[in-house]
Amino acid sequence: MQTKNNLIIISVDALNKLDYKTLLGLPTFAGFLREGAHVKEVTSVYPTVTYTCHTSLSTGHYPSVHGIYNNELPDPAKATLQDWHWYERDIKVPTFFDYANQAGLKTAAVLWPVMAGANIDYNIPEIWSPDHSISRLKLFWDYGTKNMLWPVVKYKRLLKGTTQPYLDNFSEAVSHYILKKKKPNLMAIHFTELDTMRHIHGLKSKESLKALKRIDQRIERLIQTLEKNGQLPHTNIVLLGDHGTHDFDTVIEINSLFKKEGLLTTDADNKITSWQAYACTCGGSCQIHIHEKATEEIRTKIKVVLEAFTKMPETPLRFMLTHDEASEKYNLSGDFSYILEAKDRHVFRNSASGKIIHDSKDDPDTYIGDHGFMPEHPDQKTLLLMKGPSIKKGAVLLHSHLVDEGPTFAALLGLKMEKVEGRVLEELMHL
Repeated sequence: MQTKNNLIIISVDALNKLDYKTLLGLPTFAGFLREGAHVKEVTSVYPTVTYTCHTSLSTGHYPSVHGIYNNELPDPAKATLQDWHWYERDIKVPTFFDYANQAGLKTAAVLWPVMAGANIDYNIPEIWSPDHSISRLKLFWDYGTKNMLWPVVKYKRLLKGTTQPYLDNFSEAVSHYILKKKKPNLMAIHFTELDTMRHIHGLKSKESLKALKRIDQRIERLIQTLEKNGQLPHTNIVLLGDHGTHDFDTVIEINSLFKKEGLLTTDADNKITSWQAYACTCGGSCQIHIHEKATEEIRTKIKVVLEAFTKMPETPLRFMLTHDEASEKYNLSGDFSYILEAKDRHVFRNSASGKIIHDSKDDPDTYIGDHGFMPEHPDQKTLLLMKGPSIKKGAVLLHSHLVDEGPTFAALLGLKMEKVEGRVLEELMHL
């Protein structure tokens, strides 16, 4: 065992760099800013979506290396109800959980992304059935750790599907249970209410502020549990975000463009029945997949269609990159041939309704905010806050990268992640 101090990592999904001033007015967050260390601007990875981001911070690597290049698994037959990258087995490199396990540390995770089936001592994974054909309890039984069945069943009554704040109520309740009963050396918790509110109501909505206030209170209650257990003096606590949010009013359906050009077909309900090219959304960006049996003639046509769409005078696109260009510029690679980036106030959707560009009010999900844009987008930056016995009080960094977080967290446990792309943020720590 390598650690004298435990580590609790709390992910506040969609915590934005732009929230900094708001956090100064929230007692728990403000306490971290005053009494701990923080980074004022953390650059995320491309695309700035939850599963890609969390895998990057968990491994210290960019998507080209770790392999989780999108939230969703491209599946034209289930375009609007695709499965996600839920399974830890799909990550190509070790996570900080793996390093902790190798050191004999006790590990726990609550709804931490891409951890279904992971080798974690106490694991309640984030996994669901998009078409509701499999119960969440069955999915937990299959991909979580069975020693967590009691708290899952006990606190399941707090849930109302995946709606908020009920999902975070559940996550908080099982987290208290784990901290009290299991006392892990490393625990990672994923709160998603802020992200949900920003999708539905927008970046600066009053609902988002209420969510931040609730999360502030949740964190304080978790700290109180640590204090009551006598664990607080030897526990480092991290609060982090994964990406920002950008408000939009226009939807782009590249699959409708492909439909118009004869590159895919749909039935009467606009469900995709055959395809040569398929666009899989990442929100503010979009990955283009070409059928493995597509001829060179078809591949050329796809390229011509996309280039023409990119170059038209009123294009909604900021840029188009080939797979190799995305790999070179953003360390992003995967099972796609092109990636498209939307201009401000535009997002992509997987639908093939026939409307290539349309008002977001016409879209079934009725969202207002989204992410997935390029990491340098000003609305996509996030924050990192840390407090505890290993953290330098008052230390501030102006900038870091999401991939720096994994090696930094490992260092807080007295461990070293080997051959990673991120660095240890030594400026914030007593090593």
